[in-house]
Amino acid sequence: MSVLFYNDPTLNEVMRSLMPFERESLFHALNACTFSEQLVIDGRYTLARGIISSMFHNCRTLGRKCSTGYMRIQVEKIVRAIKPSLRWKAFHKVLFWEWLSKFDLKRSGIADLKLLNEIEELCLGFISFTDMESRQRKKIESVFKQFIKEIGLKSYDQLLDSLSGLVDIERRLEKKPRLYQEEQVAQLESELGLKEGTLVLWEERLDTIRLSDIHKSIVPIFFGGRPGIGIGVQRQPLAMFNIPQRLCFALDKPRQEIIEGMYKGLIFEEYLCNVLRGELVIAIDPSDPLGGYHQRADRLQSFPGGKELLDELERSSEVPAWEKISREPEYYISEPELTNEEMRLIRPYRYLRYKYRLPDGQNSCRVVIGPETHPSSEAFLKAENKDEWEEDLLLLHEHEPKHCLVAQCKFTVKYSHNKYREGRNHVKKFADYLEETPSAKLELNVPEDFVLLPVLFTSFTGAIHKQDDGVLKTAVFPVMLGQFFLEVSNFLQILSN
Repeated sequence: MSVLFYNDPTLNEVMRSLMPFERESLFHALNACTFSEQLVIDGRYTLARGIISSMFHNCRTLGRKCSTGYMRIQVEKIVRAIKPSLRWKAFHKVLFWEWLSKFDLKRSGIADLKLLNEIEELCLGFISFTDMESRQRKKIESVFKQFIKEIGLKSYDQLLDSLSGLVDIERRLEKKPRLYQEEQVAQLESELGLKEGTLVLWEERLDTIRLSDIHKSIVPIFFGGRPGIGIGVQRQPLAMFNIPQRLCFALDKPRQEIIEGMYKGLIFEEYLCNVLRGELVIAIDPSDPLGGYHQRADRLQSFPGGKELLDELERSSEVPAWEKISREPEYYISEPELTNEEMRLIRPYRYLRYKYRLPDGQNSCRVVIGPETHPSSEAFLKAENKDEWEEDLLLLHEHEPKHCLVAQCKFTVKYSHNKYREGRNHVKKFADYLEETPSAKLELNVPEDFVLLPVLFTSFTGAIHKQDDGVLKTAVFPVMLGQFFLEVSNFLQILSN
């Protein structure tokens, strides 16, 4: 009959595997068993390492020496028992920027495209969450209601403040390893309004934890030790996996309502419309491709320094600036001279604002042409056997290079070559028609000297994006990183040659 240490079968198996080894060698093996040099980081590995560090108090002070390879096997056991989801997906900041800077679509293979698709899916989830939070706040509050209650909070606002604040606090903590006393952790939980014990996984808590359920709970960021005896706990960098945007990929109701429901409406078309028209300003984190955020331009103007930042963005589409982390942020267009303590609250960003506008007489980014509203289109519609023709985006860029962007948006739950090809053919046919019919171009209030730029926006990047066929094909990710306009400039240069 085997010894029962914990109720979770995987944890019990791992504990039995560790028991014969000397405690100090286990710490050395675990510290040597790193995964951080990989481009893609699975947060479950960091979580598993924290959990294992809490087990060592049951091990011997004398015994066999544990190897790194053997420890890696134990980590893998725990990782496999935790349900996978995009909640756990992260990227090595330095290596990811290097990969991104060297990424060549024409030469990309299956592995590169698969990684890019995962990033794109994560970005689309973040956009969907942001859109619902700004326009359907009551729905967001409803889908998180049960979860909020379970962790001891009272409202969605408190959840947002606590978990987002936890990320900022973690970023300000020193990077070198250190032990935190139980009183410090309890004080942090109290300040954030979290139920006592939420952020720490003591050795005793392993008795009741179930790895099969851990993906649906707040992940502790402190591990090890035994309460009441002052040994202290070690912090693991896991706070980012607790933010609501990431929880949406793991919690049942938020996943169904926010992530799986995002393809049913026009969320991404509206996002592109708002971003390209400059109604949303993009903050890009130079140290983390996915660490930025969006801010409404009208809201940005209400914060200290926000108007000055917008003025700079009028003169240049991209501006380096600094943001002070607080309940109401402050912005600086030059690096502020503050005390060392105040500078710990300052974060540098690259701020980006696109400058497209609607043509005169057009009241939305979407354009619909018919024989009554656009008489010049009658022959085109008849030839296509259509009563009307619709394009998702029609926008003008009056700054250099001047052009008219006309686009189809195809947002699918996975890469769909057939649907993307339909969108490509659709927008190319319309752009060719406008180029050949000056009167139709005039009816849409597109200046005669503006080049027509046909674009296909898709959820995911794949084989169709490698084809040279007169249509610029891209996804949302380049827009979020400020790379879209570079794609536009390069494509227009090709068209002019």
